[in-house]
Amino acid sequence: MINVAVISPNEATLEALAASVADIAGDSILQLKDYPDPNDMDRLLAALGEAVVLLDFADYKPALKLAKKFDACGHKPSPIAVFTSAPSSDALMALMQVGIRHVITAPFRREELCAGVLEVVQSARRDPTAVNGEIYSFLPAKPGSGATTVCTSVAAAAARLGDRQVLLLDFDLKLGVTSFLLKLHNDHSVIDALSNSKRLDHALWKQLVGQREQLDILGSAPAQVEQHFNASDYGLVLNHAQQTYHKTCVDLPGTMDDYEIDTLRRSAQIFLLCTADVAGLHMARRKTSLLTSLQVGTPVSVVLNFAGRRGTLSAGEIEQIVQAPVRFTLPSDERAVADAVREGAPIREKSPLGKELEKIARQIAIARADEHGPMRAARRFVEYFSISRERKAQIWK
Repeated sequence: MINVAVISPNEATLEALAASVADIAGDSILQLKDYPDPNDMDRLLAALGEAVVLLDFADYKPALKLAKKFDACGHKPSPIAVFTSAPSSDALMALMQVGIRHVITAPFRREELCAGVLEVVQSARRDPTAVNGEIYSFLPAKPGSGATTVCTSVAAAAARLGDRQVLLLDFDLKLGVTSFLLKLHNDHSVIDALSNSKRLDHALWKQLVGQREQLDILGSAPAQVEQHFNASDYGLVLNHAQQTYHKTCVDLPGTMDDYEIDTLRRSAQIFLLCTADVAGLHMARRKTSLLTSLQVGTPVSVVLNFAGRRGTLSAGEIEQIVQAPVRFTLPSDERAVADAVREGAPIREKSPLGKELEKIARQIAIARADEHGPMRAARRFVEYFSISRERKAQIWK
């Protein structure tokens, strides 16, 4: 169980917050019905220990004054700021200056609150020397676009080309086939990581991942997946991946569920796999429109797959339809794909298709995770905070 303290002058808010985190805090919830005197911080910190503090900003000035004291005393984990309505950009700036990165606004949802508490605990335990890796998402416009095959071979090529650790992560629980493509025989999959998301550490992680040459792989799930996972489970797996690997290539199903949107938001780049047929271009356009409406903000690069198989549209015409740049064009190379599947290996780099895939991998490999490389989008101010996407739209447009 996690120690949690709730500080709020509003009794209804106090009770709502305590009830929302009861599943992970048990009986160890400390409830304070008023803001403690900042001059009495020694006794307050002794009472809190390593508790996660949910600090209600209903009365903004005394709450901010208390937050400054927490920051000055180096209390870890940092408090979670609670607001009854979306805070202004000025308020967010003030929170950033006192070390607060997590904001919760009413209505208080149990899953969102618990995910926030778990994330600040994990952040407090994080090794400051840990890797702050980048995520590259491979998103199919529609089933059959070839996203999994491309993601698998690009990840392997990036691991071979670069001198940094690369992970292939299969988030397609229903139709994922990365383990099949690479003929992985380890007993674990992404399901095990999601099931143990709240207790992932280096030792457990090493038991779960498979390897193919320089590439680490958290492979596809078994054919029948009965468990249901929350978006927070996926988020915690991504957190661990970013702390461990400089580059993580994520194979997504394209269903645009909450966890998938969150993954896309956290990505340095989205590779949208589509084909040149009418259905493929229509679905690609729907994907880009949805990403725009949700204010995802991550750069999108269209990867035109099976080029030359059908259709005569130029790259410029496709860009006008999809409303995103066509960065890469992949030839139809059935022999190279068949050879790779038979061998349980990535597509050969000397094949026509392999040469084009290596161009994508090279851009991933050369982008530095600790620098603003050419593929990293500029982060908006609000993105430094952990806030749900609906509420971000209310705060910063």
